[in-house]
Amino acid sequence: MNIAIFTDTYLPQINGVVTSTVAFMSELEKRGHKITILCPKVEGATESTDNVWRFSSLKFPFQPEYRITLPLSKKLLELRKQNIDIIHAQTPFAMGYTAQFFGKLLKIPVVHTYHTFFAEYIHYIPLASKDMLKNWAKYESKRFCNHCSHLIVPSDPMKDKLIEYGITAPIDVIPTGINMNYTTNLESIGAFKLSHGIPSDKRILTYVGRLAQEKNVAFLLESFQRIHQALPNTFLVIIGGGPEQVAMEAQAQTLGIQNAVKFLGYLPYESVFSGLQAAELLLFPSKTETQGLTLLESLAVGTPAVCIDAMGVKDILKNNQGGFLAQDSIDDYSQKAIDILTDTSLHMSKVREALARASEYSIEKMTDKLESLYVSTIQKGVK
Repeated sequence: MNIAIFTDTYLPQINGVVTSTVAFMSELEKRGHKITILCPKVEGATESTDNVWRFSSLKFPFQPEYRITLPLSKKLLELRKQNIDIIHAQTPFAMGYTAQFFGKLLKIPVVHTYHTFFAEYIHYIPLASKDMLKNWAKYESKRFCNHCSHLIVPSDPMKDKLIEYGITAPIDVIPTGINMNYTTNLESIGAFKLSHGIPSDKRILTYVGRLAQEKNVAFLLESFQRIHQALPNTFLVIIGGGPEQVAMEAQAQTLGIQNAVKFLGYLPYESVFSGLQAAELLLFPSKTETQGLTLLESLAVGTPAVCIDAMGVKDILKNNQGGFLAQDSIDDYSQKAIDILTDTSLHMSKVREALARASEYSIEKMTDKLESLYVSTIQKGVK
């Protein structure tokens, strides 16, 4: 197949959409499919291949980590010559609507992955009614998705949410798969700690993700304070960056845990896996995940997790396999973490469950599903 992927975020940016795009693209290319990526120009982009088409972009004013793509280029006209079989829109913004335009123009089916629970991101738009913005996010999701040939969501709860919005386009659940190759040949735990100034004599807990309000990061530090009070030898390593980092550093000071918390910022993908492997437990309290790819990456290196029982993570930790799903409560969340850390037998059981659970989400298995969806969508054609 000849597949065109339209996205408003791509390497060297680091986020779940990029990780998903790269993982599936790599596996599809191994299988002989041709992939063309249409994405924004960003500082630091260095690829030399001709299958990545970049377009001018601006920083999103309320969240400069993200881009507003300006796909105004004659380069797009070359799509007519590419013999594209299917278009995959990874984002519903400028590149998503451009994908739909060319899908209609060239009579090519358009598939869209609904990666982000947009109704929970409205706090990035100031001076506007939150209820109005939530309703607008739902309306725009419905409008965009119902113009696609097929939708992909990473979890059953997200599928239920889209149906609740009134979306009638067919929906398949295909989580982003995990590349198990990243779980081998990692730098040693000792080397990782040494290179990042992490105490070698501490019990490491970790968080990986954006440091943003929608990730529930204030809850993270409050929970860790409780854990640290019960287990003073614990040390929290935070991997990632974002708009809440300064506030989190101040919160750690206020809570008196500043000497037990280390902010590492963004790390290369391989180093993220090393960081997860160095930890005894992942603390991941986000309530807005469509899947929770970080959780899956943690399980893949045998590191159990404690999550809040919400949205996409509940699919992965179903029946508490590989960790615990906690109530949205500091008391319950911190106690479940303490339970795992103080019971060696329980911890080892969760490690085994984590590895088994991750294997069910291999990139090979998930790409099988995506490949089948592409084929069936192409066969149906454009209505």
